[in-house]
Amino acid sequence: MICPRCKVQLPDNSVACNRCGLMFQYQMPPQQQMQPQFQQQYQPQPQQKKSTKKLIIGLVCGIIGVILLAFMIPLIISYIPKEIDYGDDVSFEKALNKGENCVGKVVRFKVQEFKTPLGGYNCWAGEHLNFVSVRNPGYSKGDIATVKVTKVVNLDGKWQIWYKKVKNGKETSRTIKSD
Repeated sequence: MICPRCKVQLPDNSVACNRCGLMFQYQMPPQQQMQPQFQQQYQPQPQQKKSTKKLIIGLVCGIIGVILLAFMIPLIISYIPKEIDYGDDVSFEKALNKGENCVGKVVRFKVQEFKTPLGGYNCWAGEHLNFVSVRNPGYSKGDIATVKVTKVVNLDGKWQIWYKKVKNGKETSRTIKSD
């Protein structure tokens, strides 16, 4: 037998070429073919198309999940108690007068006066503190307000403080008070 690829002489019953590795189909002599021999050959399975309906349902469920998370995470975070940095208007005003950076601090104070001029909603506290918000915080005179400071401006010894209302303020051992 001669290899058709590399033309090397091989024994007659060779299954593959010893030189180039070419595989041959071996034919048994007729006297040995009494019983059929079963060869298991690899046949690739036809690829199944993925169901478009399942894909669309998966995408819709994923999008709904992301939307729910986008709404639930801020809601959950809003219920986590925020540590109050200054427990009254006097301690907060002292910190401002010392030149401390109070942006981002949480302050609790008693609303001494509440006005709604054209510039927003104003809660007056202490001697020189005007807490300003563009949204109605729902405070009235005498209420206890808890806010997070977003901006502070000194106008001739009077402080304008922009803020966001805090729902869950919690005093801790680190809360500064004037007592």
